[in-house]
Amino acid sequence: MRTDERATDVALRVGLEYERRLTEGTHYRAIRMPVRKRPDLAPQYVLVLFTTHREGAWHFADALGKAGVEWEQAWFEEQVRRGDLVVPTLFGETPVFDAEAYRKQNGPRWTAIIEQNIHGLLEQHPRLTLAEVVPEVYGKTLGQAWIPHVRAAVKSLHARGYIPRTGHGDFWKQVLYRS
Repeated sequence: MRTDERATDVALRVGLEYERRLTEGTHYRAIRMPVRKRPDLAPQYVLVLFTTHREGAWHFADALGKAGVEWEQAWFEEQVRRGDLVVPTLFGETPVFDAEAYRKQNGPRWTAIIEQNIHGLLEQHPRLTLAEVVPEVYGKTLGQAWIPHVRAAVKSLHARGYIPRTGHGDFWKQVLYRS
């Protein structure tokens, strides 16, 4: 392992300990997002929101997901610039990132993961409010998915008869429970 990887691992552990000390026994919650130059690199830093307001966490996760599309576009363009990504085009023009196609391609997978996360949370907790468990709701889709994907997951759980809530309105503020 390289020295900078070990230093990063140490820094991440220190950050987690700081987060634990700040949130344990308080009304604070933390939402953390590692920030990388490339998907295969260790994080350069970790963006963390500390908040006592559940809507702050909810909207922060939404913003992270929307920013994730911009990050994917920047990474795509960097790969094209470096010549690492060769995308054949009809007339040889430079390939262009299609944000809508990216969302359509990945959205169903993100929704399915979030649906599994909510299902699992409801197995553990008979009643919960999504805004109270934001990192757990998003899971590994944090920084990729945003509110419409969570709403679609809730609607799917409702359509399957698992929960009575429909996913309409400010659904993240409502108490969810199994039917």
